[in-house]
Amino acid sequence: MDAITTAIVAVLPALAGALVKSGVTDAYEALKAVIRRKWGETAPISNAITAMEQDPTSKAQAAVLEEKVRIAKATEEPEVLTALQQLVQQMKAQDIGGPFI
Repeated sequence: MDAITTAIVAVLPALAGALVKSGVTDAYEALKAVIRRKWGETAPISNAITAMEQDPTSKAQAAVLEEKVRIAKATEEPEVLTALQQLVQQMKAQDIGGPFI
């Protein structure tokens, strides 16, 4: 699984439980904003993120997100990687995602 999908899959349960500090929420929203600004609100990658948010434990939705990330080549975009790095740092600081992050 790519780093973007891994981080999103790991952070969503924590966000749903409202057990996180605003740093994680802000970093996650920033990552989504970068993706939506780059590819558009209705792009397949944006829709896949929305679908993951609606069903955060779905392995099928995670597979779709992973595919859309790959097709968009999102892991090759410097701005996306910077936002992802900030999210991962916030997740590590709050011990979210365990060894997967």
